[in-house]
Amino acid sequence: MPGIFVFFVFVAIIALVGFGAAQSKRTTESWQRAARKMRLSYVHGGVFSSRSITGRMGGLFVTIDTFTKSSGSGNNRSSTTYTRFVVLFPRSLGLGMRLSREGFFTGITKFFGAQDITVGDGGFDSDILVKSRNAARVRKFLTPARRVRIRRLLTTHKSATIDDSGVRYNHVGLIRDPMRLESTLKALVRVAWFLSGNRKEDESFDRVLRARR
Repeated sequence: MPGIFVFFVFVAIIALVGFGAAQSKRTTESWQRAARKMRLSYVHGGVFSSRSITGRMGGLFVTIDTFTKSSGSGNNRSSTTYTRFVVLFPRSLGLGMRLSREGFFTGITKFFGAQDITVGDGGFDSDILVKSRNAARVRKFLTPARRVRIRRLLTTHKSATIDDSGVRYNHVGLIRDPMRLESTLKALVRVAWFLSGNRKEDESFDRVLRARR
């Protein structure tokens, strides 16, 4: 009996290793496919680094990679893998700004005096937490068109943040779908592109939005 038990344990371990290898291969193929579609570079990674997709899109430097966070201790210890998206501006916005989605805990911190700059747009002010060392410049920067784009991104990608250096989003779990990798990155790039310069399309958008008031 002990010999049979050991045999079944051995078979189970082999099956798990095989399943893990197959999953890793499928993930690699998906990420390579996404990289080719977006004309970016794929790096497989190794023991001390994760797989990644890097390059330029719309003149902006972009990265997709993964990282793992551990929590708890002892028998209650667990880990969570995240798929991380980063889109960097060509240069710093120089506003000392950080934008994130309003949430339960931000409401508590605001109650105790944490900073939240308002711009006079009820929907934006209720959904988006704005921090900066220069409120006047940030209000000028956050034009109606930019507010619409920012609010749409931060309410659909709830852990996304925007600061002077770029746009970031951490998705809980490992994304294996190449179409989802592409669509998520492009959503961040679109917003980052409009924030990193004065675009004629946004100037027209601003006029339309102001005319509706």
